[in-house]
Amino acid sequence: MKKLTDSIPFSRLLIYIALLGLMPLFVVGWHYTKEKAKWKTITERIMTIHSLSEKKARRQSLNTAVRTIHAKADSFYLDNQVESLKLLKKEREALENLIHNPSFTGNEATEKRYTFLNGEANRLKFTDGAILSGDGLQETIETQAHPVEVDTHDLKEILARVEGNRPGKPQLLITDFKLHKKAHSNGNQVFELNLKLLKREFTQ
Repeated sequence: MKKLTDSIPFSRLLIYIALLGLMPLFVVGWHYTKEKAKWKTITERIMTIHSLSEKKARRQSLNTAVRTIHAKADSFYLDNQVESLKLLKKEREALENLIHNPSFTGNEATEKRYTFLNGEANRLKFTDGAILSGDGLQETIETQAHPVEVDTHDLKEILARVEGNRPGKPQLLITDFKLHKKAHSNGNQVFELNLKLLKREFTQ
């Protein structure tokens, strides 16, 4: 062993000794880096679980709030609050005044228009479609039986009754909304409206 060390130059021997002295530091550093990476992975996993838990809690809180708002929903809300709307009030009143005016001699187009506006043909009517039940709720697809003509005032009122927070209203979501502008020979501009809704009712 002595002969071996004697054959190694002193400067190189010092380098070997220094490397041997640094070896424990390398081992400790490698172990520290490995442990640090492991803890980083664990920390990231904990943060992910925490984030998912927060999202779940927010979702449950939102679901609870929605259930509370719609807990006492009226099963006949659409019938009583939406289908009961009388549309194009200004035009109906103008035609009524014209028809009942003593100087009115009769006009087939005017009388036909008046009958249309006051009849069932221009009243909102929804038909029940597929019904899904489960997890404490019932969902029903409500499809408009036929298009109706509305003006901007009617449109605002319909959307307020469908999307607004009103007593007894079930959760109503618009799944299809079609609106086309129409012009009549009398100069009035109206919109043809066709809606499809998802009615969601919560059960106890």
